[in-house]
Amino acid sequence: INYFHCLKIIEILKETEADTKNLFGRYGSQRMKDWQEIIRLYEKDNLYLAEAAQMLIRNVNYE
Repeated sequence: INYFHCLKIIEILKETEADTKNLFGRYGSQRMKDWQEIIRLYEKDNLYLAEAAQMLIRNVNYE
């Protein structure tokens, strides 16, 4: 699982967990909180950019 898979999971959870939003627009679902935390950690030090670059290099080398 990489950053982009996590984003897709978040998008799916936004649809399925929409009824768990509280008054402030935050999700009450622990699943959603966990996946949002994973995304936050990826974006904290721009780690997702390094992973995307690595995937791009692999695809270029493959072709």
